[in-house]
Amino acid sequence: MRMLEDFKIVHDYDNYQDSLTDYRFTQYKSSTNVPGFTEKADYLKQFFGE
Repeated sequence: MRMLEDFKIVHDYDNYQDSLTDYRFTQYKSSTNVPGFTEKADYLKQFFGE
């Protein structure tokens, strides 16, 4: 059972890191005025709080 819990923790951590990467990329694209990314950045801001 411990192994399954550890796997979930690692999986959650990986998902969180991927989310941060996507958020940073979205902020970058938003700053270059690429259509759609400003709205996405505004939406994601609620989860990452800046």
